[in-house]
Amino acid sequence: MRWGSRSGYALKTTRIQVRRSERALPLAERRQLSALSDGLARQIAGSLSREAGLYTTHEMMEALDPNHDSELARSMMDECARLLDSD
Repeated sequence: MRWGSRSGYALKTTRIQVRRSERALPLAERRQLSALSDGLARQIAGSLSREAGLYTTHEMMEALDPNHDSELARSMMDECARLLDSD
């Protein structure tokens, strides 16, 4: 994924998660979530090898399915919650 499209992907993922939770967030909050997820994505991308990045991307896509459960997905959700709490 190119760096320029990462923010768009983060915003799209945020919208999917908000829709799933049946909550409507104001635009400012959606943008805040998008910025946090973009920052996390950049941090992850900068610390992984190509192969690990591909695996992580696959796990992130699988985690969009509410029936999918994995340790990596849970740890990423925990990190997202930590980022939201600290912001």
